[in-house]
Amino acid sequence: MRKIVPGDGVQKHIDNSEDRGTTAVIVAILLVILLGFAAIVIDIGRIFAERSQLQNGADSAALSVAYSCGDDSDSLDCNPSSHSAVDVANANALDGLSNLVVNVDKSSGVVKVEARAREVGQTPGFISMTFARVIGQDAVAVTASATAMWGNPVKGLPPFPVVFSKCEIQSVESLQLVRFRQQGTFSPGCAGGPPGGFGNLDQLDGRCEANVDISQLAAGSSTGNGVPANCSDLLKSWATSIQGGEYPIGLFPVYDSVSESGSKAIYNLTGFAAFEIHGWKLKQGGSEKYPELFRADYYTGLKCDKDCIGVIGKFVRHVSLDENFTVGTGGKDMGAYLVRLTD
Repeated sequence: MRKIVPGDGVQKHIDNSEDRGTTAVIVAILLVILLGFAAIVIDIGRIFAERSQLQNGADSAALSVAYSCGDDSDSLDCNPSSHSAVDVANANALDGLSNLVVNVDKSSGVVKVEARAREVGQTPGFISMTFARVIGQDAVAVTASATAMWGNPVKGLPPFPVVFSKCEIQSVESLQLVRFRQQGTFSPGCAGGPPGGFGNLDQLDGRCEANVDISQLAAGSSTGNGVPANCSDLLKSWATSIQGGEYPIGLFPVYDSVSESGSKAIYNLTGFAAFEIHGWKLKQGGSEKYPELFRADYYTGLKCDKDCIGVIGKFVRHVSLDENFTVGTGGKDMGAYLVRLTD
């Protein structure tokens, strides 16, 4: 016969009931905490996604305005109410909505853009939270900013190692023949090529490019008759583009005076100009052939024959994102501009 201990079963029953009650409270608390974390994770993900879209929009808008200012500082898109800036910012938002604040400083060539979240029915700059409302967070401000600048190139790697006299920049958008290696002067006060010089610049080892820094004011000369070393592939790609109706544009250094002669010649540099390539002839005399010449007699009134050495094309106003060049101050404005995002 089992001996009954007074209160034994009752006490255990009471203890078990208290344990279940405590467990339920703990579970409830943990559920609230887990829901809170879920709310934070989901809504933070939305915040990051929105901010990423706004940042892309701000970057694109800043570059768009800077590009417009470089192309034409008097254009409607080179101002705080630029429609193109709004369009590109909205295009980078999945919902097609954003608020922009644009500041343009034409004197320093700087554009600052702040992109703010935009949600129908919500305070400008804020987006509604979905799950975070549980912990009392109804909306969060989401913004992004970007700064871009435009200006003249002052340092870089011209794609082809030649230098232009400033006297050659006679007009913009007009096809012309620019003669290199032409000694003497074109007109009073205008520098021609140096005696024994060939219009070429000192090249980087194993490359077609020359390293040019306008702040150094001078560039060294290289002699030669024909295609500069390591440049054949570039000329072939240019010819292919031209035949396809696409004319390459390069940024090239410009000089206003020259000293010494031959390989010792020094070009006094003033800036960079953009030149659209249409053809060339790079060798005097002998049996010239491609790639030494291309469309040298193709254009009416611009035939480059016999001892002529030069390129056919036109100087253009050009805005570029070319990473081979540095934007800055010091060079003269010759219609070539660079656009950059800055920190």
